[in-house]
Amino acid sequence: MGAEAARRGRRAAGADTPRRRVTVANKTLARVAAQRARLSSGFAKARTDRERLAVLCDALRAASAPGSHQPPGTQPSFGPLLAALRTAVAELHQAQEKHARRVLDIEARARRRRERKEAA
Repeated sequence: MGAEAARRGRRAAGADTPRRRVTVANKTLARVAAQRARLSSGFAKARTDRERLAVLCDALRAASAPGSHQPPGTQPSFGPLLAALRTAVAELHQAQEKHARRVLDIEARARRRRERKEAA
């Protein structure tokens, strides 16, 4: 029991054995292969840009998840991607606001015409 507790203590302290590193490496390769397969399959099935974006976001989330499969010191640069996504969201919001204002303006004009007609 004492040897097992010591082994657990070394693992908890970050002491990797060669066997553990090999196991982690094999699991990482299997995880990456599965993620690539899901990305390829999902992207092929996606018919719209919105569906493709959802597939890519899921793949990015899965690939960037923290864990022992991430190489030490690996920090992907999401800055340009985040800026592009923020710009896309802003453009979508502007288009939605423009459309909503146009609908409201059309309705207001129609209401004024009805009121003028009723007053006449």
